[in-house]
Amino acid sequence: MKFCTKKYTIINNHTSSNDLERVGSTTEYEALRAEKLFRYEYSNQLNTGLLTFAFTIFTAGLALFALIFEFSDLFKAISSTVESTDLENLSTEISIKNLYSVFVEYFFACFFLLPCFFARVNFRYTVKNSLRIGQLTDYIREKVHFDDGESWESFKRDYKINYFYRSPSGVGGAKDIPKWINIISHTISLIVGMVGIYVLFQSNSILQDLIKYLIFYAAIRMLISILCKIYSAYTTRQIKKKYYFVIFSINRVLDIVFGLIIRLQLQNEPELIKKLIPYTLIILIWAELLQFCVYITPQYDREIHLANSVLEYTKAALIYSEKHSLHSELEADRYKHVFEIFLKESSVLKKYDEKYCCNHKKIVKKCMPIYAQVAVDNKHLDFISKNKYLIDYLKERDIK
Repeated sequence: MKFCTKKYTIINNHTSSNDLERVGSTTEYEALRAEKLFRYEYSNQLNTGLLTFAFTIFTAGLALFALIFEFSDLFKAISSTVESTDLENLSTEISIKNLYSVFVEYFFACFFLLPCFFARVNFRYTVKNSLRIGQLTDYIREKVHFDDGESWESFKRDYKINYFYRSPSGVGGAKDIPKWINIISHTISLIVGMVGIYVLFQSNSILQDLIKYLIFYAAIRMLISILCKIYSAYTTRQIKKKYYFVIFSINRVLDIVFGLIIRLQLQNEPELIKKLIPYTLIILIWAELLQFCVYITPQYDREIHLANSVLEYTKAALIYSEKHSLHSELEADRYKHVFEIFLKESSVLKKYDEKYCCNHKKIVKKCMPIYAQVAVDNKHLDFISKNKYLIDYLKERDIK
């Protein structure tokens, strides 16, 4: 199996236009294949690094937490609940769960959130790396040919050959490991934090009366976080900072309302209120950090859609270049035709076309936030142009 000869030029010396070296398909194929293998290795390193870091945090954190739990007074308060409402007894009971113990417990609750930050960074680099692998694969498939007209990449495409039992999903696999690390990290931190709150409020009878308000408060904040992630999962728009500011403002209102409820319930116990202030601040810091980690979790589906769209646009440009020379038409017309080819194979358009049928307005509303970031530096494909091409494409397709 031999390569077809192709003529390429590499400029080694920009000061002399005569100093040129010819490069054939074999050299280019070997270089592209080498980079592709390197990027596979780099992807493995990213995933291995994330898994190693996350499970080191989980293992070390749980081991240290269990050790402190064994040798401290952290949970002794639960076994010494006072039935009397006498202030002196309550003060003694609260002191059993001392401020240091509470700080240590919520330090670990925050400590278990560290993998969330690493997972966010890991996902961004993994998606970009996977996109580059896909672009290299498509270029090799379309541009590098053998004497029998077939290469390994084109063979896999033509005969639907997959390395695994599932069909290829573009760069979709980039989200699997970071997503589960995020879920595990949030879950462990939530369990540790809620156990601490339960123990603190079981430490005396007056605080036990407040547990129903606390459960309602925690349920509302969790509901806000869940709704935020549902919205980020289903929207194709990039969530802006002002959205987080609105959520932050709602949380502050909840904090104020919950603080007033506690103040009213304990209005006859001013000394107890003073003792609760530092505990409350520590718990609120953990709750804020937990919710912040929920908010900064990447919009996995949107990022994957965007990466796949960039990959599909690259493929469309390769298909177009096979049949047209670089200077065969005006630059603006060339990019228009490339974008039209891209629309025919766009996975995002197919998804929302099936969902909304012939509702062009909704289809455009869902697709354009993604398309706006495809070929973002191309002056001939600004937002208005892409929007117009998409609407025209949908109309022409329906007429046909």
